[in-house]
Amino acid sequence: MVQYLPKVMPCLQAILMDSSFDSEAKLVTIVAFGDIVLAAGPASFASYLAETQNSLIEASKMSINKGSSPEEIDLLERLRIALCESYVSILHGLSPDDSLQVSSLDHQNTTQVIEQFALQMY
Repeated sequence: MVQYLPKVMPCLQAILMDSSFDSEAKLVTIVAFGDIVLAAGPASFASYLAETQNSLIEASKMSINKGSSPEEIDLLERLRIALCESYVSILHGLSPDDSLQVSSLDHQNTTQVIEQFALQMY
């Protein structure tokens, strides 16, 4: 797995940035970040952590209006689930390594994002 990271990670980042990809592909990509950390290990993923976290932060800023369609509400709910799954996997994947790797993840932002999801009403 580790030998493929230099090719896979830019592709995943490109999926999130490209508006031609549908929402489902982007949700799967978000979850994949956490899966990759678990498979590759903290040392191998360390150089991708900052960019991945920035992508997750940007995705967490998505919101909808009160008059949004049921499809938009469903998408936001699935996005929140994907983000939580990714954050949890990243934390678990980084935890076996030394505290330097884990401390580089912005725990305050991670906590704020999860609290926002739990408290925000549609």
